[in-house]
Amino acid sequence: MDFHQQSIIMKRTLLEASVGKVTITANGLESNLLLLFSVITTNNDDDFEKQYSKIRTLGVLINEVKNLNVFDDNSMSILIEAKVQRNSFTHALSDKYVASISDSGSMFQLIQEFIAIEQTIDKADRLVVKKLHSLATEGGVDVRDIKKQAKLAVNNWENA
Repeated sequence: MDFHQQSIIMKRTLLEASVGKVTITANGLESNLLLLFSVITTNNDDDFEKQYSKIRTLGVLINEVKNLNVFDDNSMSILIEAKVQRNSFTHALSDKYVASISDSGSMFQLIQEFIAIEQTIDKADRLVVKKLHSLATEGGVDVRDIKKQAKLAVNNWENA
């Protein structure tokens, strides 16, 4: 698909989709970091619930996980880069978005920028998910059972 041949409505839809994808991926990273921190730092369900329900920013979560020494320096640099890019995305979004609306060239560049940010955040999230999977396996949890139950719940959501 040639972006420049699309209607303005399609261009804006693609831009909005790229914004949504970054936002959803960043939210997933935050949720998984919170889950990782809560799993590592609590000993019972009540403490876990209290810890997991605390609101934290991405930067605070990354610092808390860093202090646990569960990731090597390379992995921490990936997490920190994801935070930097997510913050840049969040705090400069409206200016970039408004500037790109009237120019399809800058709109296309902005979409490409957002795709790159989403990929960086996704790379960081994959590190966290891998660590969660490792901790679950070490703790005797069969992750396949969890995935099977989750898939079943998703497939039967209308019956719930």
